[in-house]
This record gives sequence, C-alpha cells and structure tokens, in this order.
Amino acid sequence: CRRALAVTADRASSPVVDRLRGCGIEVMVLGAGAVAEMNSAELRLALQDQDSLIYLAHRDLVAQDADGARLSQLLGEQVELLFAVFRALAPVLAEHPLRVLVPVSQDGAFGASPRGAIRPLGAFPCGFVRALQRGAEVVVEMDADYSHHPRYVPQLIERLEREGHEVGLVLGSRGVDGGQDAHRGLARQWITVLANGYIRLLLGLSVRDCNSGFRCWRRSTLEAIRVEDTFSPGPAIVQELLYKTARAGIGIAEVPIEFLNRAAGDSTLNLRTLLQGYTAVLRLRWLSAIGRL
Repeated sequence: CRRALAVTADRASSPVVDRLRGCGIEVMVLGAGAVAEMNSAELRLALQDQDSLIYLAHRDLVAQDADGARLSQLLGEQVELLFAVFRALAPVLAEHPLRVLVPVSQDGAFGASPRGAIRPLGAFPCGFVRALQRGAEVVVEMDADYSHHPRYVPQLIERLEREGHEVGLVLGSRGVDGGQDAHRGLARQWITVLANGYIRLLLGLSVRDCNSGFRCWRRSTLEAIRVEDTFSPGPAIVQELLYKTARAGIGIAEVPIEFLNRAAGDSTLNLRTLLQGYTAVLRLRWLSAIGRL
C-alpha cells in the first residue's frame, strides 16, 4: 500500500492515520459526511491513484470509558453513516477496486488474531475476543448489510438482562411468534426451514432459528464456551457457538425480528457453503459423541 483514503466519522486526528504516515504511506483524510454527499465524479477524483480505503468510526464509539447512553446514540448514528458512505462509494468501487479496511478501534488495531500466525481467527471470533479484551459485558453480533436492523438491538439487550429471567444468549429470531422472513424468495425461505430442521434434529436443539446470526451475548457465556477456540469454517461458526452454549446448560432466549433483504453487498450462499455447513454440523455431533468438544 502506497496511498490510502481515510474516511473518518469525526474530525479528531487518528492514530491509525499517524501510523500509516509514519510508515511512508500517503494518506488523504475526508470526513464521512462529506463523502456520503459527493457525486460519482468527485468520488472518482478522490479515489484516483489510491490503493486502499479505510473507514474510521467515531472515537467515542471505541473509547473504553465512554458513557453507555452516548454509545447507544453513537451506534445508531454510525450504522446510518457507514451505510451512507458505502452506498455513495459502491458504484465507484465497482470500477476502481480497493482494499477496504474497517479498524476495530481508533488506536490502529485491525482485529489481529491473538493466536498470531498459528491459526488466524475468523471475523466473528476475532471480534468477540477483541470485545472481551476491552472489558465488554454484553456483545451484540449482527450482519452489516442491514438484514439485521439496529432497531432490535435494545430489545435483545433488554431480554438478556431481564431480571428474574436471566439467560446467557439472546437470538433475533424468525422462527418464534412475531418473527418474519417474508422479503426473501420462497426457495431461500425453504432452505432456511430445512436447515433449521436438520440442525435441531441432529444437535438436539430446541431453538427455533438456529441459523440466526443476530445475537446478543453475555460475557460469561463467551468465556464459558471458550470462543477463542472456535474451529468451524465460514457460516458454520453460528451453529458451533450455539451448540456449545446449549451443551454448557446456558439459557438461550429468542426475540422476534423481521429479517430484511440485504441493503448492500452480495450473498455468499452457494452450494459449497451449504454443504460445508451441513458437514460442519455432522462434525460437531461426532466430536460431542466421542467427548472431544
């Protein structure tokens, strides 16, 4: 990387930018709001000769001492801003492909695996480990394509912390009363139904939406299931963590959500990932049977 465009959500100088410049990389910094309002010609000019695009979240969003109410407000603002930026950039990026980096924090950490080069963690477990390292007591997992709407996050957290009915994991669910999956094609809906039946039967789970990746975790749950030891490939991570939670006797609850069509990006679901997921479930059952899970 020789040149990078840094899109920042606040005006404060970022250690990420300073570190890149210290390595001899030319960095152009633009505000996220300005980028979201640029037309295609302006964006093409800004991206000309750039090797990478870096999006930097608001500093307070990753501050260890940030106030909870402030974080809730910023989270909603950041999701809207991030989507506005990439909606504007999407047509231009199709013509001018770049490496896109979204740092986990403004101190320059890009979510490197604690295992180093031995066995790099995937995005989900790496994010969980990073959150635990920063002292998080509650961790929300969701897709960033708007199929999981942020408006449900407060409901997930409320259910997790409901007094007298504590659980260790809450799922945003299409399979309980009030849950919906009406925006996708009939074929995709049937794949979801059949996959849920297969997983519930093979792993003995009572959860209605085993494939939901919209989840709210208690810190103690992630520690109990040793999230850093996750081994399943790709989307199968969802089933592995759910199964480990159920086997540990940790309470699981489901909150109804409306699953929406993605607002950005393309689906990675194909025959290969489907077969990979079914095989991973068989492996989980086998490892459990021989006492190695």
